Amino acid sequence: MHSDLVPKKTWLSKRQQKANLLLARILNPVLLNFRYGYVFKDGKWRFRRVKGKPKRIRHTFEDGTPNWDMDGAAPLPFEENTARRMIEIKPQGKVGKRAKKSKRRKRRYIPAQLGVEGFFRKLNENNISYAALRWFDELPDVAPGEDIDLLFADEDMAFIDTLFIPHRKRGAIKCDVYSAGGLYGSNFEGLPYYEQRLATDILDHAELVNGLVMAPDTERHFLSLAYHAVYHKAHNSGLPVEAGGAPLKQVDDHDYAAVLGALAEKLGFDVELSIFGLHHFLTEKDWAPATDTIRKLSGTRPVLKLLLDGDATRTDRELSVFVVREWARERNLLPWITANLRYYGFDVKMVHELNEEERQAAATRIRGGNWNRGPYPVSGGKPYAVIAACDYAPEPPDEELRRAQPYAINARSVAIKALLRQGINRVLPARFRTNPVHSADDEVEAWEYLEICCPSRVADIRARVKEGYHGDPTLKLRLHRGKRAISYLVFRDGKPCVLKLFSDHADARRAYNAEMRALELFKGKPWAPNWVDTGPNWILEEFYPQARRLDRVAETMARDERVAVAAQAVGVLRDIYDTGYAHRDVHAENFFLVDGQLVLIDFETLGEQEPDVRFESSYDITGTGMDSPFKTGAMCYSNRRSDRSLARVLGVRFDEALEAERNTARRTRHATDKRTPKKGGRRKSA
Repeated sequence: MHSDLVPKKTWLSKRQQKANLLLARILNPVLLNFRYGYVFKDGKWRFRRVKGKPKRIRHTFEDGTPNWDMDGAAPLPFEENTARRMIEIKPQGKVGKRAKKSKRRKRRYIPAQLGVEGFFRKLNENNISYAALRWFDELPDVAPGEDIDLLFADEDMAFIDTLFIPHRKRGAIKCDVYSAGGLYGSNFEGLPYYEQRLATDILDHAELVNGLVMAPDTERHFLSLAYHAVYHKAHNSGLPVEAGGAPLKQVDDHDYAAVLGALAEKLGFDVELSIFGLHHFLTEKDWAPATDTIRKLSGTRPVLKLLLDGDATRTDRELSVFVVREWARERNLLPWITANLRYYGFDVKMVHELNEEERQAAATRIRGGNWNRGPYPVSGGKPYAVIAACDYAPEPPDEELRRAQPYAINARSVAIKALLRQGINRVLPARFRTNPVHSADDEVEAWEYLEICCPSRVADIRARVKEGYHGDPTLKLRLHRGKRAISYLVFRDGKPCVLKLFSDHADARRAYNAEMRALELFKGKPWAPNWVDTGPNWILEEFYPQARRLDRVAETMARDERVAVAAQAVGVLRDIYDTGYAHRDVHAENFFLVDGQLVLIDFETLGEQEPDVRFESSYDITGTGMDSPFKTGAMCYSNRRSDRSLARVLGVRFDEALEAERNTARRTRHATDKRTPKKGGRRKSA
């Protein structure tokens, strides 16, 4: 039994989880301003200190240098005609009300006076497009405790509302009702029950069974039942993960393996009756859902995560794909959306308006085919264009974003999407607000979206992404505003760099001189940053991926890995000590772990140390013996007060790290001695 693949949820635990999520949604917007949050970590909900603050998006644009993390960002202003057009063009179709939850539910009931047979006759007489999805062989007879699963075309949902009753009464037969497009009150966990293209295929090939009920033909019956068993039932299907294995969970209601086996034999399909086997078969038949759909379903079905190819692992860049919807096309907003992406540092590699065939593919395969209005009063419509934009300096998500969007790996792409939506909706009356832009969560989804929408362009986009940044050469994004220097993200030869521009006062000049001294002393060291260029009051150095910052990397490290990194950090501090200097601001946010090698940055506090001080008692280890510069709080390896100190972040005491560093040095010397031939060599025998 794979216990980690079968969630152990009781009635009480489900209610507790909902209560915790509600508490997090209510409290975190306030708590995060004080760098605290109610977060789920290590299997428990708890109040704990967090690293980031919520980003503020302003309404009014002010010209200037935007922040890299997009805090305080504002959407670019609209042209006067564009803003007027957005208001004057009235949305087509029904306009709803925001934030009102639909009273409709998928569970509905056939009244006893109508009965099952009368219900299906009514559907057939009115030429309703529907299909009973499974266990339909015995209909109109329904076993006690069973229900009928029904799929309807979207346009017929209004009619069937006249046949069902919303609540159970004596003798009523329960049904689960789904619409092809996943309309409100007829979807599955916010998604269409089947991708819309598949639902349409089922309805188009439905046939009459028992002279009464429309049901999928044999092939669609097998495919739709396999889809349901793998992606909806998952661990509750009674299927093993792989052939020959035991079922994840023993179930008593339906034997999916037996029914699927009989249908496969009838159709002549050679298929392995396991979760993996059926998933691969459905993929070959183009019946598997897209990655974004599987990810959404995997939240309560951990076994589905095994079907995913893997999360995006790159930390130095992220390709984002933005899907612009029909509503934006009618108001000519594509240039404004693209301009915002470029202004905030995204390198736009492609803007592609979809042709009719591409629109159909995108509409049916992305988001499960669900392009309804969601929580907004007006639907944004179906896909109209896609924008591929690469961010060469992504920002890792904080705890709150990871909770809300577990597959998002770049907080900047989430922030720019929110900025675009808010920028448009602030112009509109409340009853006309909409969602005009959708985006992929990460690179895995981004490449899949491109394969769906415009496969002929994928190879060209891959080549452009590898070439590096080719956007605005004068782009500057503010990383940090300090008293001594302002740090900007800039690009040199297509690569992101940090430009430190120093102020003109005594402390700033002292900090600049310290950085220049560090360059003279440590350039070429494996742990030193890559200094690209310098000037009379500025320094340009390589920008290291923020996801590789030591305090972020350490969270996922095993104990022995953290000890090895601590030993490497002690080695770096020893190198600085051997030159007669101390860094004097040693903490985890100044270290990056790049390809297994620690890199130390920010030498503004570098200072000379007394020559007679032992390494174990030096400032970078103990925080004593020298002045603490610029209010850094005696920051050193062993600092117990700061949650940024190496001892606290790595959980490794200095004496343990020192011993590991000495052992590493001994092994290195021993290996070097073995490779170096002894002088004179071995004496030859006479």
